[in-house]
Amino acid sequence: MIDSNYYAEIGMRAAERAARKVIEQAHRENRPIPVWNGEKVEYLIPPLPDEEDSTDSKTTTTRKTSCPTKISTHPSRPRM
Repeated sequence: MIDSNYYAEIGMRAAERAARKVIEQAHRENRPIPVWNGEKVEYLIPPLPDEEDSTDSKTTTTRKTSCPTKISTHPSRPRM
């Protein structure tokens, strides 16, 4: 029998891939996406998750970085 966590993991990975594709498309087309900031919806062009962690000055963006591009918040799973 397959553990129910297996299906939860598969679903979470699919949601992460879908969210990443939306962020990549918005970044490519320079189109803002709605992001909830805790009080209201803001329309931001988020940096790519790869660029957010980079310390290289060539890849930093001048866009607002308050967008939560970290999709997975589960502590035991590495971010993809």
